[in-house]
Amino acid sequence: MEEKEKGLVEYLGVIKKRKWILVIALLIGFAVSLISVIATKPVYRVESAFEVGFIQSGYIVECTNMAQICRTANFRNKIRETLSLPAGEDVPLNAKSSGPVIYLISNTQFPERSVKILNTAMDIIVREHDAMYKEAMKPFLSEIDSYRRQIETLRSGQDEVSRMYLLNLRMQLSQLEKILAPYRTTRVLSPAAVSEKPVRPRPFTDIAIGLLLGLLAGLFAVFSREYLFPEKS
Repeated sequence: MEEKEKGLVEYLGVIKKRKWILVIALLIGFAVSLISVIATKPVYRVESAFEVGFIQSGYIVECTNMAQICRTANFRNKIRETLSLPAGEDVPLNAKSSGPVIYLISNTQFPERSVKILNTAMDIIVREHDAMYKEAMKPFLSEIDSYRRQIETLRSGQDEVSRMYLLNLRMQLSQLEKILAPYRTTRVLSPAAVSEKPVRPRPFTDIAIGLLLGLLAGLFAVFSREYLFPEKS
C-alpha cells in the first residue's frame, strides 16, 4: 500500500515538475478544437417520413427493400430528372425503416436544397405506389361496384326471394369491405423538416474532446520527457 502511495506521489511530482508541458498541450488541444468549430460550416439534419401501403399480398413494397431502393443510384437519378439537376450533382439521401415507416434523412450544409430533394423523393414514391395500389385494387373495386348495382336493382323487389337475395348481397358486400378495410396506399407522415440546431459542429462536445486529447498528449509528453529523456545530473 505504501509503495502504491509512493508511486502515486512520484507521478504527481513529475506532473508538477513538467506542468508547463501539460498546460501547453491543453492549450493546443483547446485552440485546435476551437478553430475546427469556427471553421466548420454548420451541417443540418433534414428528415421526412412515409408509411408504406398495404394490399392483399402484403406491403406494396417490402419495407426493408423500400429503404434500400431509396439509397440506390437509380432512385437518385429519378430525383435528378424530376428536379432537372445535372447528371453528376450529388443527391444527399439516406433511408432507414422502422416497420412500415420509412425515414428519409439528409445531413447537409444546404438544408433548403435537401428539403426539395426529400419532398421530391416522397412524391415519386407515393405516385409509383398509388399506381401499384390502384392496379391491385381493380378487381375488388369492380366486385364492389357489381354488388352495389345489383343491390340498387333489387331494392324495388317486394317478393321474398328478392328480399333474401338482397340481404345476401349486402352481407357479401359488407364482408368484402371488411376485408379491404386494412388496405391502404402509401402516405406521407411528415414532409421534410430541418432540425432547429445543426448536428455538426457540436461546440461543447468538440472542445471537450480537444481538451481530452490535449490532456492525454500532454501526459504522454510529460512522462516521456521524464523517463525516456531524463535530465543528466
